Amino acid sequence: MCMKVPTTIPVLDDLLRGGLALGSSTVLWHSPLVDGTVMAYQICYSWLRNGGAAVYFVNNKRPDIVLEDCARYGWDPRPFLEDGRLKFIDAFSSLMGVRPEGAEAIADPSNFDEVNAAIMRELRER
Repeated sequence: MCMKVPTTIPVLDDLLRGGLALGSSTVLWHSPLVDGTVMAYQICYSWLRNGGAAVYFVNNKRPDIVLEDCARYGWDPRPFLEDGRLKFIDAFSSLMGVRPEGAEAIADPSNFDEVNAAIMRELRER
């Protein structure tokens, strides 16, 4: 039987029969104009609290803003960033002309090869 880590979202945990499978990779994807951000924060934080590691690909705000947003919900992912279990891939800052800090940076988010290479580098480190 596969070990599961609850997402802490009861309806989703029911659909997933207990949560996310340990040892698996999970990609959260949502349709344009549907904001799945808070769900992504909650699932990521729950996974990290249960000993997992996460690569967070962010393309709609800077990683430091993601950290601030999480704190507003009572989730502090900074310890996981500090211990290396949380890594950001920043595909936003370069579009805004801002120098990325502390994250893998994507110069051209429309370049699939660059995005794929950054994701694969981070996943290999896990």
